[in-house]
Amino acid sequence: MIKRSGFLMLLDSDCEGYSDKSSPLDGEMAVTTIFCFFLVRNERALPLSDCQFVYAALELDISPVLPEQIDETEKIAAVQRCRIGQPFPVCHNDGTVSAVLRISASARVVTDNIVADEGPLIDIADEIKRIEVIITKIGLILRYWDCFN
Repeated sequence: MIKRSGFLMLLDSDCEGYSDKSSPLDGEMAVTTIFCFFLVRNERALPLSDCQFVYAALELDISPVLPEQIDETEKIAAVQRCRIGQPFPVCHNDGTVSAVLRISASARVVTDNIVADEGPLIDIADEIKRIEVIITKIGLILRYWDCFN
């Protein structure tokens, strides 16, 4: 979902200059549960201050500043209070600094699904829907950036 968005870029081994020097993990520690990503606007990763603005806007009903012609899915996302990990700065190889935000699977989803030998104990559909709402709302904030200033 993050990679397909077109405005988020995962901080992972595909990122230039990223290297994971830790030893290989196994068992529950091998499961990725926190996804760090850059916010991309005009083909550039947003700086920390802009990511802090997006982070704060995710907690608010942003519908009053958006145009009325947004679709129904976007209207639903606009009013939702979305909680994600705070932005933190990332220094790039060229010396510029931007920031990443984080989405994580809830602790219950992680633990319930890791301990299940026969498969997941709970349906992760709600977790996926939560992430879709977050991504949709970030997309709205970035697309209508000028409406917030």
